Amino acid sequence: MSTPREIAVTFTDACAQSILAGRKTQARRVVRDPAEACPFGEPGDRLWLRETTEMTRERARVVVEVEGVRREPLQAISDQDLAAEGDVTREPFADAEERRQLFASWWNGVHHRPGTKWADAPEVWVVRFQPVAPPAFR
Repeated sequence: MSTPREIAVTFTDACAQSILAGRKTQARRVVRDPAEACPFGEPGDRLWLRETTEMTRERARVVVEVEGVRREPLQAISDQDLAAEGDVTREPFADAEERRQLFASWWNGVHHRPGTKWADAPEVWVVRFQPVAPPAFR
């Protein structure tokens, strides 16, 4: 088994707030190179949210530990996985189909590169995680 890594990642403000509130325990990232391992870690690794470009690890408010990683088509997201995405659509009372449509709309709002839109059906890394206590501010 390899030594756990700490990896800086970027999330939207809505995602960061959802993680801090304990609602978001999963994230999807577009697969850039299918021949490579997931750049967002493997079980046991920690991801820390870089909120500004000059931010150091010690100042991170959001730190999560990777519990699992898998690859799948974006549109294969299950109802359970929609819930684990943390209601980033801000519509917690929508039914399953509405949540799926709202998630697709939210996804399109944050993914602008060709081939990454919902309709493009990109392959994504699904990273399941749990929050951990961030280090004390120094």
